[in-house]
Amino acid sequence: MSPEERRASILAATVPLLLERGRDVTTRELAAAAGVAEGTLFRVFADKQELVRAAVAQVLDPAQLLDELAELAATASGSSLHEVLVRAVTVLQVRGQRITSIFVVAHQVLAAEPDRPGGPPAASPHGHGHGRDRPHPMDLIADAMAAVFAPHAAEVRRSPQDCARFLTAIVMATIRPGVPSSAVPLTPEEVVDLLLDGLRVRTEEN
Repeated sequence: MSPEERRASILAATVPLLLERGRDVTTRELAAAAGVAEGTLFRVFADKQELVRAAVAQVLDPAQLLDELAELAATASGSSLHEVLVRAVTVLQVRGQRITSIFVVAHQVLAAEPDRPGGPPAASPHGHGHGRDRPHPMDLIADAMAAVFAPHAAEVRRSPQDCARFLTAIVMATIRPGVPSSAVPLTPEEVVDLLLDGLRVRTEEN
């Protein structure tokens, strides 16, 4: 296994264990979950803090989300607008809840480490770190969502870009740190109904 593959394998095992065990997780447990010796863990990462920060950075990386939204956009014309948006909102809510949860856990774990500054990496909770020459992850997500709307543009009164912005704003409001995705205030179906149909009863006057 190459160093890059070993690092990826350790991180893949670290994220779910961090979310499950929180501040009580030990490096021995992390090593066991990754299927490596504890000493191997520290040959890949300098210490527990570096491992936790790398795990947070992996969760913040929007690449997987963008791939999932691209797949939805590619097949959107074959589904109703309501159906494809419910799938998109489900993906967005799961990712958003994962990000907020990992930030809460990372803060707890890092703050508990002696003689080291606590807190998660200095990055936006909505995306991976970005520089001046790189688009913000939220802009990438908005563009990907606009592509999901595009095949159904004739069915809505606003542009796909506006619709993507409105939908993303509603989804972000449904995400609460530390609350499981099964307990979010609005289900994907409710989010889509709110966006597409609003709250007013339709009459001839309105």
